[in-house]
Amino acid sequence: MSDAPSHDWEEIVFRGVESDHLDYKAAQSWNTLSAAGKAKIVRHLTAFANTDGGYLVIGVGEDDSGIPALRTGLTEEQSRSFDPSAVGPYINRCVEPPIDFTLERPEVRGKRYAIFTVRPFSGLPHVCCRGIDGELQTGVFYIRTPDAASRPAHRESELHALIARALRNQREMLAAVLRGVLYDTRSSGEEHRDPRPPLPEGGDEDLFNDSLVYFKRRRVTSGDPPILQISLAPAKSEPTRFSHDQLAGAAAAAIAGIRSVAPDFIDPAELPKWHRANRALRRLDDRAPRMYQLFRSGALHYVELPADADGVLAAEHLLRLAAGAAGFIGGYLRTLGFADELFTLRFSLAPLDRSLFDGGSGAPHRPRVGEAAEEFTRRAADFSEAPERYAERIFRTVAEVYTLPEGELAAFSAAIRERMGRS
Repeated sequence: MSDAPSHDWEEIVFRGVESDHLDYKAAQSWNTLSAAGKAKIVRHLTAFANTDGGYLVIGVGEDDSGIPALRTGLTEEQSRSFDPSAVGPYINRCVEPPIDFTLERPEVRGKRYAIFTVRPFSGLPHVCCRGIDGELQTGVFYIRTPDAASRPAHRESELHALIARALRNQREMLAAVLRGVLYDTRSSGEEHRDPRPPLPEGGDEDLFNDSLVYFKRRRVTSGDPPILQISLAPAKSEPTRFSHDQLAGAAAAAIAGIRSVAPDFIDPAELPKWHRANRALRRLDDRAPRMYQLFRSGALHYVELPADADGVLAAEHLLRLAAGAAGFIGGYLRTLGFADELFTLRFSLAPLDRSLFDGGSGAPHRPRVGEAAEEFTRRAADFSEAPERYAERIFRTVAEVYTLPEGELAAFSAAIRERMGRS
């Protein structure tokens, strides 16, 4: 572990936005943490080191909406437990080569925190050499994503970037040695900055995967319940283009245009509570098991646990959700100024093996397959001109898996159109 530079600890503790450079954990004692709890800290530190460095703050918990706003700090006992002489060796027994980090316990506004400061690798990337309770996997390179997830590097581009950075580091070190030999000097007296670009941010698919992981860790407490996802992404990858204010304004306009169906997808009362994350507006609903994210590329991701405690999916709930989602998406794209651009809308609900579907006409239906999924790519204007068409397709995708009779399907389609004012 290297000597730490000066930091603005108050700004770091109160930033309140997790990102590819910052993560928060609730107050805890290192001495009483489970093996999985310690492994989770190791995973975050390794991911920071393999990306572009960062900070892990212990003593800031999440509120019911998933926002790191509970700045409780640490008790005296908890603070003492984060002793660098004990914590450091444990962490670096799990990783090769050792991570370059410091662990400090600053006092901020009268409360004590433990803060890890991690530097990006200067030689070879860090690989996990010890598997622990599913939180750490041997032989894995962890990276930090823009959506504040610490996950394995699994894409070819991510692994290639790690290798390229390692090669650049080796060339830089060799060049420094050669300069020392040629000029017979141990130091040029100049500061040298290793040009390490951050790892590729990945496409919308990576953002959606990270979003799902974020949701599961905060809302799935046990078992393997059905998870419903609705995602929308530009068919052509685009750089970040919208500000948080623009996204919030487009969402508000879309909600206003579909007042009769909006609350079933996005409750207007929730909009002011949305959290400004690194690359998205995020809302982890504290009244229902669902989460929304509006990404700055124009992409959208919605995740929900739609089944009740008995694993039953209600047709009426799905009908309202499909109408609200389709209506919102059409107005949202239109407000953002999209027209001829192609967007891909994806819907999935899985696993369905142990769930039932209540169509309201008798005994619940059982699924014939384990997943309901649909995907289609259309012009942005198509989503705003005929939203009822996509609402019906979302509903039918699920209803057909449960083999609802055609008569019931037709009745539900008519109900969707009536609800959206399209009958």
